[in-house]
Amino acid sequence: MVFILKAWQEYLFLFLILILIVEKGSSNKKMFFLLLLLLFLSFYGIVSSIINGFGIQDSILGWRMYLLPILIPCLIYLNGGFKNIDNQIFYKYLKGLLFFIIIYALYQNAIFKHYDGQDVIFATDNFRQKGEYVLRKSLWFYEYFGSDHILPGWFNLVRDGKIRATSIFVSPIIFAQFLGVLGSFFMAKFTYSRKKFSTAILIVITLYGIYLTQVRAGLIFYLITFIIIYFDKKVKHDNYLILGLPLFLVVLTFFSLMFFKVGDASTIGRLGQYEELFRYFKIFGFGFGSGKSIIAYDSLIISVIFGLGIFSLIYFKIHLIVLNGIRQLNIQEKNQKTYLGIGLISCFSAYTYIIFFHFSLGSAPIKFIYFLTFYYLFQEHEERKN
Repeated sequence: MVFILKAWQEYLFLFLILILIVEKGSSNKKMFFLLLLLLFLSFYGIVSSIINGFGIQDSILGWRMYLLPILIPCLIYLNGGFKNIDNQIFYKYLKGLLFFIIIYALYQNAIFKHYDGQDVIFATDNFRQKGEYVLRKSLWFYEYFGSDHILPGWFNLVRDGKIRATSIFVSPIIFAQFLGVLGSFFMAKFTYSRKKFSTAILIVITLYGIYLTQVRAGLIFYLITFIIIYFDKKVKHDNYLILGLPLFLVVLTFFSLMFFKVGDASTIGRLGQYEELFRYFKIFGFGFGSGKSIIAYDSLIISVIFGLGIFSLIYFKIHLIVLNGIRQLNIQEKNQKTYLGIGLISCFSAYTYIIFFHFSLGSAPIKFIYFLTFYYLFQEHEERKN
């Protein structure tokens, strides 16, 4: 019963499919082609999962993480659902969202200090009692996951006596990535906006939020987006820069991990996960229901390859198609409205690095990027059509 009530995304998907069939939707052939690729991967990932002995419920849950975040905004696009969303109102929404999640993070930090969370020491005699009390007060999601899940991961939530801010999200990594997404749009807006001072304040606030999370990946995300946006006016955007920069950083990171042991035990442990990829690779994948596809590894790259096998190439090709669509629209005309396109390009570039070391499937930042991507593609397509 709980599973049925939580399946609102599946219901929305079916509803949008029904509207598309009845109303016949948009005539955009490229978007229909994208939808067909997504439906093919949906069918393949679920069927192969069942063939490999995984239950239908686990298979659908995996599909929800992999493809529903792309399918739903794609169907909204085809059904014309983005038609009446004004660009200026949308930008105000982004600013309001930033202030809300930062204020909540500051409140979370204040609560942690108020209950003396900095004095709690892991694995001491009274740790369980004090640690549970402090985190129960500081984390909105504590009751949902429970002490047996959260307390063993104390170091993922507290570092050097300070709570790693999660705000309205369930981990500091997700919060940092979400701030990176917002920051990329504000940096892009700064490039073309006349009101640079107010936009600069938003960028500083976003950076401060990443500081509260104490997540290195958030700073790397910001660094990549900054470089991509900076070069937007200097050179013509192409995939050599958009994908080449993060891939170069990936190689540099692996080199540092292998030869200089840079990073903590968790970071270095990711090398072993890539070794397992080569050891247990299955050409046709395990399907969406396998633990190897959804929970076992920190890397999205590893998870997708385990899930879809050789068909993971289609999954990555879909993202390349979307990226090229944004880039082609963005280089045709540059003005204040294109901040969203430039920001999305930088986000795709940053996530090319992130997915090698973090499992981001189904997370709020990923869903947010997909939603903004199809919103931007729809608005630009309609403007040029008229």
